[in-house]
Amino acid sequence: SLDVASKVLGLGDNIQKEYFDHHLTHACYGIYSSGYRKCIALTIDAVGEKSSLSIYKYSTENGPKKVKSISLPFSLGFLYTYFTSLLGFKPNEGEYKMMGLAPYGKPIYLENIKRLLEFNQLDPLELKLPKYMYEYDNISYDNKDLADSLGVKIEDLPLNINNLERNFQWSADVASSIQNFLEEVLYLIIDKNIKLIKDFDNNLIICGGVALNCTLIRHLYDKYKLNIHVPNSPGDSGSSIGSCVAYYFAYNYRDKNKHSREIPTKELAYTGTKINSSNYEYISSKASDYGLKTILDTNMKKIQEYIVNYKIGAWCDGASEFGPRALGHRSIICRHDSLEMKKKVNNLIKHRENFRPFAAVFTEIQAKRLFDLMSENINDKNITNRMHSMMTTLAYSKGQITKENSSAIHHDNSCRLQIAYPNNNYFLSLLLKSLQDKENIIGLLNTSLNINGQPNCETLDDVIETFFLANLDYIYINGKIMLYK
Repeated sequence: SLDVASKVLGLGDNIQKEYFDHHLTHACYGIYSSGYRKCIALTIDAVGEKSSLSIYKYSTENGPKKVKSISLPFSLGFLYTYFTSLLGFKPNEGEYKMMGLAPYGKPIYLENIKRLLEFNQLDPLELKLPKYMYEYDNISYDNKDLADSLGVKIEDLPLNINNLERNFQWSADVASSIQNFLEEVLYLIIDKNIKLIKDFDNNLIICGGVALNCTLIRHLYDKYKLNIHVPNSPGDSGSSIGSCVAYYFAYNYRDKNKHSREIPTKELAYTGTKINSSNYEYISSKASDYGLKTILDTNMKKIQEYIVNYKIGAWCDGASEFGPRALGHRSIICRHDSLEMKKKVNNLIKHRENFRPFAAVFTEIQAKRLFDLMSENINDKNITNRMHSMMTTLAYSKGQITKENSSAIHHDNSCRLQIAYPNNNYFLSLLLKSLQDKENIIGLLNTSLNINGQPNCETLDDVIETFFLANLDYIYINGKIMLYK
């Protein structure tokens, strides 16, 4: 990844070893992908070296400069991960499940959690977690104050994931309470730094693991109406690119002869393995090895027929996604306008919890018509809404599609939708427009091309293996080749 990143940045092959602060690499990745000439970058995670929250100011004249850094025992990341584990989900992995569970509950334990943590609204950065919530060798749930705050017995913690259904409402209420606490702390932090953000053109970048919380990002936007940018991979994987950007900044600002302080904004969402469809005979032969039929479907007639008839398939287009989102290059797609599709995909294909929401993909015209979207002040004629093109936030339905008639609308009327732009998803945008014009089908359900617990597909062999494991109906490759049983 260092070779790829250095090539993108134009650094050549002569790379010396340098080490950069973990939070700085998060911030640099956000800056690099934003295109902003000046901004504030907020990094929030469990911990990086010692810091758990850092604020940077950036301008093309001066580069990134740290404004403030807070260390353990303050950690919103560890707090969210602790409660993820307490509810029976896998820590450092299942946080998105707790976020998806929260809309089913009410924050009835919010004030209890504040008292448990001795939270001071006047100085939110003074929040100090008890050691049993963040010390890896000391993680414990055997705490009477914790149990009392959540209205349970000590022996009931942590929740066994197999008992989630039986304890669903309690779990949802706890999830809602922690989600609300997280948001309240961030509101107070933004309030204390709002003048600084306004001095930097209202441009706010949010990175680190906490930035993966789409609900938080949307609520911050609704409250402050800032230009918020979250890169497509704000967690630790994005720091690999951020490290190279940090080096680029250091190199440029050390060299007095360097006149340009700007870095080129690059599309980093699709940097994975490419599936090459130019050799039809090779793909046809490989498909035949697995007992699959192959046809050329360049006019997308066959795939539209399958979609109309509620078939579920694998959609592959070029290079795979970098980061945790299914962005239309390795996706499972189907109609969203049927609640049965959610049940089928959850139970028979993905084998995951029924409460979890699905994403969807729309053209920009339909997304604007059907949803209340975030907006971002950017100068890009190809992609006018990066946040929704990268699925780093939520949209809210205006009412035409609801949780009663769509598998893509969550319990709180939200949808983690993707806008498919021709620049990023040429064939998918063509398919969406054709389905709309010919079949009056608006948008598609879009979820990652894998089964529960497995990584997303990269190669054609990965795709075919998942096709059989998930019992899918077809594979469609690069806008022209269709494989089916």
